[in-house]
Amino acid sequence: MKITVMDDDNTANVNALIAGVRQFNVEHMGPETSQPLSVVAHDKSGKLIAGIAGCTIYDNFLRIPISIRS
Repeated sequence: MKITVMDDDNTANVNALIAGVRQFNVEHMGPETSQPLSVVAHDKSGKLIAGIAGCTIYDNFLRIPISIRS
């Protein structure tokens, strides 16, 4: 085995890694059902000041105990 640390965007390697993870997930968790997801912060005037955006995977990554749900 040869491990290489790269500081460039090698699209072929990245795409192969993503494809491998997705295939593993499908085999163990079923078809992917991703949805857009974002978390944003606005100042008092409503101006967007920060945020993060992405997608969910399998829609089952958030746990909220029933005792604190309203």
